[in-house]
Parts: sequence; C-alpha cells; structure tokens
Amino acid sequence: MRQILIGITCNYLAEVPDAFHAGIGAKEQAWQLIAQDYLDAVWKAGGIPVLIPIDKEADRACGILNTIDGLIISGGNDVSPSLYGERVTCCGSLDPERDRYEMELLKKALEMDLPVLGVCRGIQIMNVFFGGTLHQDVVTDGLYAHSILTNRRNVPVHGVTVEKDTLLGSILGPGKHWVNSLHHQAVKDLAPALVASAKTEEGIAEGVELPGKKFVAAVQWHPEMMYDDDIQQGIFRAFLKACEK
Repeated sequence: MRQILIGITCNYLAEVPDAFHAGIGAKEQAWQLIAQDYLDAVWKAGGIPVLIPIDKEADRACGILNTIDGLIISGGNDVSPSLYGERVTCCGSLDPERDRYEMELLKKALEMDLPVLGVCRGIQIMNVFFGGTLHQDVVTDGLYAHSILTNRRNVPVHGVTVEKDTLLGSILGPGKHWVNSLHHQAVKDLAPALVASAKTEEGIAEGVELPGKKFVAAVQWHPEMMYDDDIQQGIFRAFLKACEK
C-alpha cells in the first residue's frame, strides 16, 4: 500500500539563539521549523510528514502540492489584520510573507480538491481566506482568555460543543468535548462559505469546515498536542483517510 504524504506548513524565525549556543547553527541564520507534535501525529495516523517551507516564490511552494496527498496549515504567529480590512491594534508577531504563501497554498489546494486541515493559525487563515474576520485579541475584545499556559500542552482546559451533521461531528461525535487552548486570536465574523462545526460557550467558532469538499476543515485548538487523547487523534486519522487516493 502506498504511503500517504502530508505537507505541513512551517514557521519562519530569522534567528534561533538556542541553536547557535547548542552548536547546530550560526548567528543571524534563518530557520524554517515545525513542532515535533505535528510530525508525530501524522506518523501515528499512518502518513509521512513533508515540510513545506515559506518561500518568496509562491509557485515553488505550490508546486509541492503536486507531490503530496493532503495539506496541514499549522499554528504559529498572528495573521495580519490588513487581510481582513483592519489596522493592527493588539497583535503579536506578524509574518506577511507567511500569510501570502499560505493563502496561495490554500487557493491552489482547493483548486486541486486536495484535503486540507487547519490547526490554530490554520483556522484563522482559512476564515480570512473566505472573507471572515478575526478577534485580534480575545481579552481586549472582552472575552475570556484563551491562551492558557498554566497546564501541560496535552491537558484539556475548556469545552467546545461539536455540532451534529458536520464533518467534525462525524469524527469526534456531537456534543461537548474538552480541548487545550493556546491562542489569543480567534474567529470573529465567520466567513459566509464556512460552517461552524464547534463553538465555545461564548459562541466563538473553534471548528469550521467547507461544505461540499471531501475534507476542508480546521480547529482552533491543538489536537496534535493532545497526543494521549485517542478521540482527538481521530482528527488526524480521518484526515489521512480522506487523503487516500
């Protein structure tokens, strides 16, 4: 049986001082990197992870889509408010180059009918791509803090209600599920093309999907970090299943 190749978008850092001090890098050396949890989740689900680097030549990055079976848009820095018609008020670090290349990757993947899974930043990119907006900071907008860092990354800290008759509902089961929470931005106005498949008690969409596609969905939490939760790991198994050709 042919192994399934899953592309994962990378983060970009202009310098990683710890790498230099560990003797595996140089000063002022740029890095493309991804958390090990993403790789482990793909391996565990039966796929082979393939890193997709940020590239100023978007066509080169998009060309990788011809060699893979599915795309994961990973977590990372904030999405630029300029993409949804706002000025910066309370964002963290921004990377316009990554914004541009992930929007291009998503556009191309949709044209190819390639399965797409968004995680954290991935749900934000997907919502903005289809015309939605974001809370630049949920606390500033009067909502509860969603970046809860007092527990280990795999520990669930708040509930989301998963809707029945949705892709996510078919994977996790409808009703309340407990998830981790490591973000300060979130979906504000849901894009008209998307369906909210999971919501917080405040009504924030933490799961979205595009109807009519085999698998185009995203979640705000980090299922890859919940490595000991078989239900959450089911998201990756279902994604890999959709990627089979």
